[in-house]
Amino acid sequence: MNSGYFWLSIAGFFLGVAGAELIPVGIALPLFFIQLGVAVWAASSRRFAALIAVFLIAVAIGGARVHIADVRAVSALDHMEGQRIAITGRVVGEPDKRDTTVRLTIAPYEYGRTPHVLVPVPLPATFAYGDVVRVYGVLKRPEAFAGSGGRVFDYPHYLAAQGIMFEMPSAETERITPAGW
Repeated sequence: MNSGYFWLSIAGFFLGVAGAELIPVGIALPLFFIQLGVAVWAASSRRFAALIAVFLIAVAIGGARVHIADVRAVSALDHMEGQRIAITGRVVGEPDKRDTTVRLTIAPYEYGRTPHVLVPVPLPATFAYGDVVRVYGVLKRPEAFAGSGGRVFDYPHYLAAQGIMFEMPSAETERITPAGW
């Protein structure tokens, strides 16, 4: 592959990601850029037209990637924030054992495709990856906090990178079925 095409596609992809982050337009604009890129490529056999087409398609792919992986998308749980609810779901990560708690990452079953919920459970807890659990508690969004040295830790974005958008501190937790059932 010619290095000009490679670097132009990399630049186009990152421009598409940045543009989609700054201007949330949905999937329509990336699809338009793909069509435009294909039309430019088909209309001319010149190298310049091919470079423009590769750039437009890379911009579209970057924008579509942001749209597909948008962690800010509204979920069914958004409307339940601050309420005491029950969630049934599967433990989808290895339980994270801390000094006084075990942190469980739960993928809810009953609310469609929703983000994961982080649930700290007091020790001794015997939950395992794959367990189906029911948790009762107040659903809330994680908040940033000041760490050592006064620096603010962006905890919500840290968890969002793992697909976790909510937490349920002080939740009551019960195992429905153990892993493998």
